[in-house]
Amino acid sequence: MEHIMNYKGYQVFGGQEPKSGDGIEYWVAVEIVNPNGNDNRLFTEVISMSGTAIALKFGDRFKETEAISLLNHLTLSRAIARIDMGLYQKGLDYKYCIDSKNINIDEENLEIKDEEITLVYLRTLANIRKNNPTKYMLDGTDLDGFCSILGINKQRLLYIAMALKEDGIVDSGKIRDAIIQIRGGHITSNGLRLLAELEDNIAIQKLRIKDEVKILGDKIFIIHGHDNEMKREVQLLLSRASLDDVVLHECPDKGRTIIDKIIEESEPACYAIALLSPDDSLADGEKRARQNVILEIGYFLGKLGKERVRLLKRGNVEVPSDLHGILYENYDETGSWKIKLLKEIQAVGIKLDIQKVVDKY
Repeated sequence: MEHIMNYKGYQVFGGQEPKSGDGIEYWVAVEIVNPNGNDNRLFTEVISMSGTAIALKFGDRFKETEAISLLNHLTLSRAIARIDMGLYQKGLDYKYCIDSKNINIDEENLEIKDEEITLVYLRTLANIRKNNPTKYMLDGTDLDGFCSILGINKQRLLYIAMALKEDGIVDSGKIRDAIIQIRGGHITSNGLRLLAELEDNIAIQKLRIKDEVKILGDKIFIIHGHDNEMKREVQLLLSRASLDDVVLHECPDKGRTIIDKIIEESEPACYAIALLSPDDSLADGEKRARQNVILEIGYFLGKLGKERVRLLKRGNVEVPSDLHGILYENYDETGSWKIKLLKEIQAVGIKLDIQKVVDKY
């Protein structure tokens, strides 16, 4: 763990993620500070920088130290900006997972309009004022993280901010304009009125923020074929880890089609485990998994991202070429796959006690 801090009642922590292959991967997580020790994870974010992106940024793809330092700052500043932007609220039981893989650090989101930037900027400053009504003039947000989330150049934001200052919409108090350049300044009463007018403008209600935010539940979806032994073993493992599972055929049909049933029953899922068992025989004697398993894997890759889908492969079952980029564990009688699987689930921010599981076996 390479950084940890408390910020406005939240704990922000993260570090470099082990990554096979080219590039660097970094993660950050934010939780509500709670003395009761309950699970208060609000969101996790994983940012990757490919070797090509490192080379473009630093002139050498092997400058990993510089890349790690950059991603450390970027993940932390984005987390701080999200807190100030009010993208979630304390006390809600949903969780965010933000996947910003292979981010191009210098990419500019030219689609986003100045009006949209103004709206989110004022929303952020208004949220800071609401949460700190007596000292908001001394507060502010992380402009680097703010600009990264919107995918805009910082110079562009400062141009907008200084224009708003001239109109009395934002201010830096009696301190120099450098405060606006560092923390964004604070919103005035005129700014609050302008924000209310902008909120009523339907044309800019749907802000095009670059990264995709997925609202996730807290259950593990098990994709399976005809191998009931594998399914029961995985269910037992998850139960001992105090994780709830979803198995499609165990859910009532309620007159739904298979597709509708998958969509609705997968809603609370935050992770998917696909069991590739040799159920079907091909003409050449090769074995493959049931085709419904392959279909559901594709669905969950789109829904959750590949870091939240894990394959468990039994025997010499054929793995379709489209899935060769997805990591898998080999199912064996010794059970060596179990701890590996739990560590992968834990790595994306899902809380479990591995030692507790070990003690039960």
